[in-house]
Amino acid sequence: MTARVATATAGGVIELSTDGHVRCSIPVSSQWSEGWQDWYTSSPLEAAFDQGTQEVKLTFKGGEGYLFNLNWFDLSFKRTLPASVPQITEDLSGHMFTYPLMGRSGIGMSYELVEPALVSIRIINLTGQISRVLMDHKPQSPGSYKLTWDGNTEEGIRAPEGIYLLVFEAGTRREVQKVLYIR
Repeated sequence: MTARVATATAGGVIELSTDGHVRCSIPVSSQWSEGWQDWYTSSPLEAAFDQGTQEVKLTFKGGEGYLFNLNWFDLSFKRTLPASVPQITEDLSGHMFTYPLMGRSGIGMSYELVEPALVSIRIINLTGQISRVLMDHKPQSPGSYKLTWDGNTEEGIRAPEGIYLLVFEAGTRREVQKVLYIR
């Protein structure tokens, strides 16, 4: 879990809990923030969760009066795919998030821009060939975006199942994620 926070006081703590158990705590301190709009992003913290749907509770603790401002928080997950699929670990941390499309083949992705940028998104096979260009230097404004890869190549034919690299570029930032495509 990470959070973007600011404080002009001594700060406090953000606790994340499920089923009444505190899973992680993020300290918010004036050591890293000098005002209510002086935002910083906390260091990522890891927590263990049980599988399945869970209710997540955030608790804000500290001294008297105002504690801190919370701009956003992010829960990123590392998960292991089922035993029926070759065992690879899919890392869903970072600015680009991928997810399976339930009930149909393909891969969904979402990303957020905090400033205007030229965005490129490419799907590359493990031999280094570009399988599909989803976006090529498209100017985009700050905001949240969703996009899907339907599993087709640039030629319009269904890509073979397997591991692909998703290359996300926004301005000077470049992220590469391994994704598993299953029909």
